Amino acid sequence: MSHNEHFLFPKVQSSVLSDPSLFFSRNLLSSPLPTNSFFQNFTLKNGDYPEYIHPYLIKSAHSSISISYPSFFHNPPSIYQKFVRDLTIFSTDKTTSASDKSHVITSNGDLSLTLDIPSSNLRFFLVRGSPFLTCSVPARHGDQSPLFMQFSRFLPIVHSPSIPLS
Repeated sequence: MSHNEHFLFPKVQSSVLSDPSLFFSRNLLSSPLPTNSFFQNFTLKNGDYPEYIHPYLIKSAHSSISISYPSFFHNPPSIYQKFVRDLTIFSTDKTTSASDKSHVITSNGDLSLTLDIPSSNLRFFLVRGSPFLTCSVPARHGDQSPLFMQFSRFLPIVHSPSIPLS
């Protein structure tokens, strides 16, 4: 093998771990997938494990994103964070998709992640350490608005149709 050729590891089928490439967009699959990344839980099994992106736990499931301000629980051997939905963002305008993916990672970096939810036409920009969560609705669905469902500790969110969500 010459020094210009790249070595490719053979594909392996695991009975324990799912294929993480299912959760990445095609343009990200041309380079090696990240390992030990802060968003790893979005790529395990069905991708519906909560992920801690400081300061929130975020879970993608059922064409939506749910956010939890983590509560710490403890018992003698451990301290852990429990996911309790505080806020869910979703869309009533669901599209049918050729794939059954709940979400797709379309961009990632050391501190940020772009998560698309194909069936809801929603895009989330998640940044570690940011107290803000940004949601984008594509222009072709301009009459569509994301919906917010409050569950507990957040103040009520009120959206007036006369105020654009940009």
